[in-house]
Amino acid sequence: PLAPSLDTVGPLTRTVPDAAVLYRVLAGPDESDPWSWPRPVAPSEDAWQGLTVGVPEPWVEQAPASEAVRTDFSAALDRMSDLGITVEPIRSSYLEQPFLIADLIGGEVAALHRQWFQDPDKPYGPEVAERIAAALEVTLDRYVAAQRWRAGLRAATARLFEQVDLLATPTVAAGPKRLSRATIDVDGREVPYRAALSWFSALVNHMGVPALALPLAGTGPPPASLQLIAPWWEEGRLLAVGSGLEQAGVVGFVSPPGLSLPT
Repeated sequence: PLAPSLDTVGPLTRTVPDAAVLYRVLAGPDESDPWSWPRPVAPSEDAWQGLTVGVPEPWVEQAPASEAVRTDFSAALDRMSDLGITVEPIRSSYLEQPFLIADLIGGEVAALHRQWFQDPDKPYGPEVAERIAAALEVTLDRYVAAQRWRAGLRAATARLFEQVDLLATPTVAAGPKRLSRATIDVDGREVPYRAALSWFSALVNHMGVPALALPLAGTGPPPASLQLIAPWWEEGRLLAVGSGLEQAGVVGFVSPPGLSLPT
């Protein structure tokens, strides 16, 4: 475990309907899971009828994103508009730096890993050890301040969803990370890989809302990815919209070059 209030099972599937099947299996209350809620699984809803998708700024605007990612994301928004989806920019001051994610995770990481981290018979790899050592330095004051920030972020998220049905961002801000490299080249700039790869997904964890990552058809390899974010308990609508985009050819899985997957 890393941070129990955030750790989430995220299915990886070939199609959105496959993800919907896994969602129905995984979702719902479980007495043995203290993080589950006594809430029934929501049915899917019509995909396009009156749908408004917001592009959250300055979150997208300030991302360390490559020009290729921005171009593919913009093209995906245009195709969604062509399908009759209303796409509009939407702003919140809570969606700009500083994000206090590290201090929030640090408190939970320290509580879980301190006992093992100090055991010489259970060594950690150097990069993980460096991150856990930083987590052990998080003070109670910093952790409480980060909790206040997360409460404000969730309230701001609720206000955003009073204006739109879903939010859309890229899933990652740049291309893949090379093994053994601590940075990613983003159009000639060296960006720490965690900042580029988790810029969009990490904040969703702290919002506490569901999200769906969809590979964009006609991009790559590897493909660019669209992230759709729904309000609390709206997994049904999220999956329905994802399935609709898949049927329309906006998104879709393609096997990586040289890899043959069973049907």
